Amino acid sequence: MENTDFINQRKSVKSASSVFILHANRSVFYYCLLLTACCLLVLFSACGSGDGSLTSGYSGHAKIVMKLNDKPTDAQLKAGMFKTIPPGITKITITVTSQDAKMDTVKGDIPLDGSELVLLVPAGQNRVFQADAYNGTTLTYSGITVRDLTEGEEVWLPVTLYPLDEISPTVSSVSPANNAAGAAINTAITAAFSEIMYSSMITTDTFTLKDSSDNAISGTVTYSDTTATFTPSSNLSYSTTYTATITTDAEDYAGNNITSDYTWSFTTGSAPDTTAPTVSSTSPASGATGIAINTSITATFSETIDTSTITTATFTVGGATGTVTYSGTTATFTPSSNLSYSTTYTATLTTGVKDSAGNAMAANYTWSFTTGSATVTTLKADYQFQNTLASSVGTAPVLINLGSNTFGTTTVDSITRTVLNFTQGNGLSLSPTTDIISNSTYSVVVLFSFTNISGYCRILDFKNQGSDKGLYNYNGNLNFYNIAIGSGTPITANSFVQVVLTRDSSKNVVGYVNSTQQFSFVDSSDDALIDTNNILRFFRDDLVVSGEASAGSVARIRLYNVALSAAEVSALDRLPSSLMGGSIQSTALNLTSANAAVTTFAGSAGTTGSTDATGTSARFKYPYSITTDGTNLFIADSSNHTIRKIVISTGVVTTIAGSAGVYGSTDGTGTSARFNYPYGITTDGTNLFVADTYNHTIRKIVISTGVVTTIAGSAGVYGSTDGTGTAALFNSPHGITTDGTNLFVADMGNSTIRKIVISTGVVTTIAGSAGAYGSTDGTGSAARFSSGSPCGITTDGTNLFVTDMDNHTIRKIVISTAAVTTIAGSAGVYGSTDATGTSAKFNYPGSITTDGTNLFVADTYNHTIRKIQ
Repeated sequence: MENTDFINQRKSVKSASSVFILHANRSVFYYCLLLTACCLLVLFSACGSGDGSLTSGYSGHAKIVMKLNDKPTDAQLKAGMFKTIPPGITKITITVTSQDAKMDTVKGDIPLDGSELVLLVPAGQNRVFQADAYNGTTLTYSGITVRDLTEGEEVWLPVTLYPLDEISPTVSSVSPANNAAGAAINTAITAAFSEIMYSSMITTDTFTLKDSSDNAISGTVTYSDTTATFTPSSNLSYSTTYTATITTDAEDYAGNNITSDYTWSFTTGSAPDTTAPTVSSTSPASGATGIAINTSITATFSETIDTSTITTATFTVGGATGTVTYSGTTATFTPSSNLSYSTTYTATLTTGVKDSAGNAMAANYTWSFTTGSATVTTLKADYQFQNTLASSVGTAPVLINLGSNTFGTTTVDSITRTVLNFTQGNGLSLSPTTDIISNSTYSVVVLFSFTNISGYCRILDFKNQGSDKGLYNYNGNLNFYNIAIGSGTPITANSFVQVVLTRDSSKNVVGYVNSTQQFSFVDSSDDALIDTNNILRFFRDDLVVSGEASAGSVARIRLYNVALSAAEVSALDRLPSSLMGGSIQSTALNLTSANAAVTTFAGSAGTTGSTDATGTSARFKYPYSITTDGTNLFIADSSNHTIRKIVISTGVVTTIAGSAGVYGSTDGTGTSARFNYPYGITTDGTNLFVADTYNHTIRKIVISTGVVTTIAGSAGVYGSTDGTGTAALFNSPHGITTDGTNLFVADMGNSTIRKIVISTGVVTTIAGSAGAYGSTDGTGSAARFSSGSPCGITTDGTNLFVTDMDNHTIRKIVISTAAVTTIAGSAGVYGSTDATGTSAKFNYPGSITTDGTNLFVADTYNHTIRKIQ
């Protein structure tokens, strides 16, 4: 019986002699088989009587002839016979022993020249043939085989040599990789070794897998080539961390164990998304009215959508064509052209819309909105003369002062306000007028007074002082020389009148005084058109017949690029209106405690919410400040993170910017924009300006379109840096007001007053010093405001008035000099005393406003409204 399973013998041989190792890395083993190992051919012949007869039993010997096999047959090659000896071998020794120690050792050297070695080996069981190959005295290869010997047996017996191996195996790579994330739950876990391992030692005992709770995972282990594979019995769990271990019982064919347990971890992927996407908000909102005809329609989803499914086929607007784009979680439909006026449109998102996991919307989503009525009124410039000759709207050029004209204070429509006083023969000019009134259609609105109304007094000159033609006062009547004149002498000396001149595309020219038509004519000779010099002059006469002018004052000039209708002229206000953060510049209110009836105009006492509705059906959540353009109220609904509009005539409440309950800093249109506790709001009649307190920014909202932009500060970054636009930094800005040219901000967290030039976005600190607190009166940065103050701010056009909340005082700042004084209250002393100046007492005064004559203060902790006159 032949026993060639010397794997089972390797441990006993290794323990008997530590000099040689019988088994090597499998890859090396095959390499040696094919290239370098030598084969010993053992020939058995009979030993006995000398005549060739065999001796029976185990008492006799077998004659063994050994030599190198230089020319093996194919069959011998398959059995492990080899042609050449390993390089560098100087000696090969064969040693024959018995495992039962019943025979003496037989030993000899196999000749390297191919000649024979003859050994007499006692017959018997378990004869061990060990071959050792040396390079000099160094043992380089070793091999062993075990078999039984019988007398007279003749067979070929190969003994294969193996290189020595005393190197421990290592794990060279694993899958999933260590710390890998998102592994599939049906993954198999593999470990590749540095050499061929003893497969019997790669089992579920030496290759284990546990979850994060140290629970063992059942499975099977297989081994092939140099790779072990653990296959779990069932799928792994989602979003779970697993740890795999190869223990030190794993060993190679030479019996070398890995030196320490090898562990690695990986995490399986999340459970697949099976939730259908939904629409979380839209702009315009469902049911919205008065929408601008150039608006884009947006829908924001509850999750990320597969971009390829947002197309003009899945996002439609009935009655409109356009393009569809997608960014973040918002899809936008941009109409190819303006929508129609006074038209209801229905937008639809179909079930073709899918999220990134492939889940489709459960049902079509539709919403409708209605565009606003057609309008022909476009205000291009509004000069309000609040210590500036710049327009408060648009990009119109600054007016040019044609003489020693100065700003001053006077009463206009019972309101004390700043105006520009001009001397006789001087006035103003506007150049260039391109894109303002240089075409054939326009309206010019001028609110002014003359000190003298006798004879001709020039109002408008269209011909660069080269013609007598133009608009005049003539003895109290409106006159377009020498074409048309009004009657009734509506113009009186030292009294402010509002003169309007319109010209339409059919050359019809109409003149009005205080909303009453004075004349009309067809301007067939274009006498009411600006000539090629592109200059419009106010109050300065021509050079043909000079001296036809009067001194006077101008309070407001407005320019439109359309011809206002008689109804529109009648509806024009005279002075701009502003509540909270500005002056109330309109007809004086004759209110007293006897006639001031208080009613709830919108919202319901004690009930918070965000419902858009009419009057008391609407809901607010801590509305903080309010302003008006004369037609609507605008509210900073702070805890809803929205800006609300109330139509004064109807009480209808709508959300014009921001989304209720959703805070952020996104610039966008209408409800796609985001705010973070807006506390302050003001208006110049065209735009709203918002102190977005928790974003530390100043935001602008175009009233006509709802477009929201950040004009100063950087969202989420607080500081006190002066700079331009988003390079400047604020710290919890609260109150805000405007003089039409600049914004003034109560930068509460910095205890400073900041100025923003609206046209450029340049931000400067005009009073107080960031981080320095106190109550010092002084100029500019030498003044001090209390920590956590100032809060409210308003202006009369010449001065700023500030509630220094924690100082319990009212402060005044001269805009032109930045001189700060305390005009009411005593720093650090709270109370409710009515008195003059610092003898009066306040208790944390919050908001403040003015009607141009008086200041009105919300004295917060006294729960009162105080008047300062």
